[in-house]
Amino acid sequence: MTPNDLLKDIEKYNFDYFVEEALQRVPVGIDTREGAIIYDALAPAAYSFAELAMSIHDVLIDTYTQTAQGEFLDYRAIERGLKRKPATFTQALARFTDQDGQPFQVEIGTRFSSIGTDPVYYSVTKQVDGGFIITAERAGNAPNRYIGQLLPVDNINGLGYAEITKIEIPAADAESDDALRERVLASNTFTEYGGNVADYRAMLATIPDVGAAQIYPTWNGGGTVRVVILNNEFLQPTQRLIDEVQELLDPTDAQGDGYGMAPIGHTVTVASPTAKTIELEIGIDTDADLTYVDLTPAVTEAINKYFDDQRRSIWPTVVNNRHYSLTIYRSQLMAAILQVPGVVNVSQLTLDKGTSDISLVFDNTKQEVPIVGGVDIHG
Repeated sequence: MTPNDLLKDIEKYNFDYFVEEALQRVPVGIDTREGAIIYDALAPAAYSFAELAMSIHDVLIDTYTQTAQGEFLDYRAIERGLKRKPATFTQALARFTDQDGQPFQVEIGTRFSSIGTDPVYYSVTKQVDGGFIITAERAGNAPNRYIGQLLPVDNINGLGYAEITKIEIPAADAESDDALRERVLASNTFTEYGGNVADYRAMLATIPDVGAAQIYPTWNGGGTVRVVILNNEFLQPTQRLIDEVQELLDPTDAQGDGYGMAPIGHTVTVASPTAKTIELEIGIDTDADLTYVDLTPAVTEAINKYFDDQRRSIWPTVVNNRHYSLTIYRSQLMAAILQVPGVVNVSQLTLDKGTSDISLVFDNTKQEVPIVGGVDIHG
């Protein structure tokens, strides 16, 4: 009997099962209809037995890594030396000016908030070229989407205007059960040891601001390692994030000396992939009561989701344990567009003005990441 068979077997032990089993043992001639004294006396016990069976069912689910959820999955991860990635905090670049529009100096720790009905609060954490780094006080990726005016929490004499100009390091929500489960199961495949590829993947999994990474061993000779990263939005990282990861893995002032996470003798280069911006032209046929203009937002969203899925699931995945490969397929894009309610046909789809699929380049000198360029949708 498999675990799934056992689960299905337990599921039959519900209230009806136990009450029927009990009533069959009642002597003939006694009224066992619902509402009768004997039925009402047996029903609470049957209900309690059913609850116990469901508890056993839940315990069995949480026993195995493949089906465990929440904290029970966390326990399984700890057994493999892993833990769930926590939610992180958005870091943004902010600009402050006085009433004359000149740069304004604020103190570290000064608090600001976004505007709106559900404001995000920020604290100033560092002064940098071009402004200040402010960190969201709310964990998770929601603050990644806010760029614009800031309001001071306290009165600041001389402050004229404050705004977020750029998201420097986007945050991520806490790791999902599915993502953690995949890492736990993958840890059974390769041993993380001595600076092998699996070891670098394990190192990067502990850096919360890295969303995905590709590892290129001996990319520039023996002992060299190229680490190509994406941020938590699975897009190109800022130079600030690249520098932070570089310092964690192999500090630039002592490369190869083992003062970072990388082993002694490994010279690590952290880099951003090259953006492969793809222009799309799409012709769609729609339901009679809709036009292509009506469906343009939904079709664009479907395209962006397809590209996002490719970056999240395919881009960092090693093929045959040796190399990376990612192709933007026209057929898959058409399938994604056809899922949009109201689209009945995709009559035209070109990628960079061509009718061929686009394969990205992944080698020791160039690594690409797919980005949606212009999207021209017509009927």
